[in-house]
Amino acid sequence: MLEKQNKKQKKIIVIPGIFDIQYECKPLYRIARQMGFEVLIFHYTPWGHESYFSIETKLEALIKLHKPAGIVGYSHGGALAVGAKHSLSIFSVGGTFSGTLAGYLWHTIGFRQIRYNSEYLLHIQTAIARRLRSEDKSIVSVYTPFDVTIIPFTSSKAGESHLAFALTHQFLCFSSKTQRTYREWLSSLQ
Repeated sequence: MLEKQNKKQKKIIVIPGIFDIQYECKPLYRIARQMGFEVLIFHYTPWGHESYFSIETKLEALIKLHKPAGIVGYSHGGALAVGAKHSLSIFSVGGTFSGTLAGYLWHTIGFRQIRYNSEYLLHIQTAIARRLRSEDKSIVSVYTPFDVTIIPFTSSKAGESHLAFALTHQFLCFSSKTQRTYREWLSSLQ
């Protein structure tokens, strides 16, 4: 469930997307380590075989245990980061805050929960609104206009939003704009 990389440094938790494809997040791991952060990778049951409400509970326990400086979420990991109860700063790359077409490809519980207007995504929208109204720390999000996974692509915007030109959703972490914005966000945590 968790890969521990180093000890005695400020920590961040990185949450991959629903398919848990680690290579998509590798630039984020590398940059954080170069800047002196310990990277904790939160693994959850991929392919939507578990309710996201229960995954959020596991994430909340991990946050209490490790007390990270911030949370990074890629794709649906961004929605999980926002939905969990905490007051940490969030960096979201292509977050599925309002739904995705992938929710209609499979019929597992997790995929049904990321369909447009699902109960879970209404919970995410409420969590975003609550965070932006409260004293909670920031949400920084990066999105691409070429996203064919999240339609409309603007539904990946939350908080301080940045437009990055990546060929698709899957290449957002490799975008120079994403990486530059990520470095700035990490600097704000130090």
